[in-house]
Formats: sequence, C-alpha cells, structure tokens
Amino acid sequence: DDVMDEAETRRGRPAAQHLVAARHRGHAQAQKLGRDTAILLGDIALGWSYELVGTADIDDHRRRRVGRALATMRTQTVVGQYLDLVGTDTAPAGTVEDVGHALRIARGKTAGYTVGWPLHIGAVLAHADETIIEALTRFGLAVGEAFQLRDDLLNVFGHAPTTGKPSGDDLCHRKHTALLALAWRDADPRQRARLTQLMDRTSLDETALTEARTILTDTGARSHIEDLITTRLDEARQALTETTLPPDITTTLTDLAHHATHRDH
Repeated sequence: DDVMDEAETRRGRPAAQHLVAARHRGHAQAQKLGRDTAILLGDIALGWSYELVGTADIDDHRRRRVGRALATMRTQTVVGQYLDLVGTDTAPAGTVEDVGHALRIARGKTAGYTVGWPLHIGAVLAHADETIIEALTRFGLAVGEAFQLRDDLLNVFGHAPTTGKPSGDDLCHRKHTALLALAWRDADPRQRARLTQLMDRTSLDETALTEARTILTDTGARSHIEDLITTRLDEARQALTETTLPPDITTTLTDLAHHATHRDH
C-alpha cells in the first residue's frame, strides 16, 4: 500500500520504492525502477510466508487449517485495500459520512491481518481448543480495529518526526477514515466548506493542520474516535474473560492491546 499511496516514508525511513530509486539514481527511469522493485519485494515476501508454512514441522491437519486461514486473510486484506483505494481522492459527499463503511475498510485492510488472523493461526499451531481460537480471533479483530482508529488519529494529531510520516496525509488524500466520516457527518456548513478547502491541498502546513485539527475536535470527531477505541478495547477484554487462558497470557495480551492502541507512532 506504500506504492499505491505514493508514500514517502515508512516508520520514519524512506519507503521501499524511494530507497531503491535513490540507490539507482543514475538509472534512466529510477522512480519507475523503485516502484516496480517494491512490488517485487512484496511478491517475494508473500511467497516466503507461504514457504514457511509449507516447510514447517507441523501435521497435515494444522497445515491445512493454517493454509485456509492465510488464504482468507489474504483475500480480506486485498478487498479492504481495494475499498480504501475506492474511497480515496473522492469528493467529500455521498458515502464519505458513512461511518460504518469506514469501519468496514479498517476491519478489512488492517484489523484481520494485523492482529486477528495472526492470533488465530498461532492458536491453531498451539493446539488450542475451538473456544480459545474463537475468543482470540474476536479479541484480535477488536484490537486490530482499535489499532487502525488510533492510526487515523495519529495521521492528523500525531507529531510527524515521531509517527514517521507527514501529518495530515489522510486528509489531503481524502481517505475514507472513520475520523473524517464523523467530522463530515457532524460538521456545520461553514466547517464543511473549510474542511473541503483543506482537503483540496496537496499538503498541510502547520497553520492549515491546526485548522483541520480544530474542526475535527470541535465537531466531536476526535473524542468519538477515542470512545470507539475504548469500546473496542472493552470488547477485546470481554473476549479474554470467556477463555481458560492462564492469567499470565491474559495479562500479556491485555498489555499488548493497550500498547497497540495507546501509542504515539
């Protein structure tokens, strides 16, 4: 998605396509080479992940279950990313205020592959019973969705040197995030007009970013997202109470959930 988003950085470092382009700056088409190489790197990383499963020392039953889980995860992630692309750079009208759709995008492109499916697969590999597998999956999806909601907030309210990417990118790209959907839904005509002007820019300087932050705060969108994160964490904790996991594992998972959703980068 760094290629699709034309992202400059990833976690404070140049995104792969820019790193490769810089290493081959003498090439006649260095930017295209960087982009195409980044796609190939994604392909080989995906292939390696399946190779790891195929050569792992596990029985055939678990190998098949893990294979099915990976296939489902891959499809859900691709569909989620497609929905994200469709909802990018569109006029702030129609479905932009559809908060449910924004949450479906977050669930598809992030929640599953980031937390939900990895926990599901780990539980399968550990011979966990079906009750634990199901509970961990629910826990993971709730935490994963909260993780994406925190990401949406950090994109606008985060400190760029800490987050590792420019602040306000989602607004300039008109990403269909839950944060923007809530703000657009509850904004008055004046706030909507100004928000539209800000989203028409290719980047936001500090003055424009401050304006955007004020609108997102005054409409209640920021606090609403914080409430959604809290709700998802409560759902995750509830899922853990329905398992027979040892207390130390429950504590570790709870700590990880808190860390993933109360971060500054």
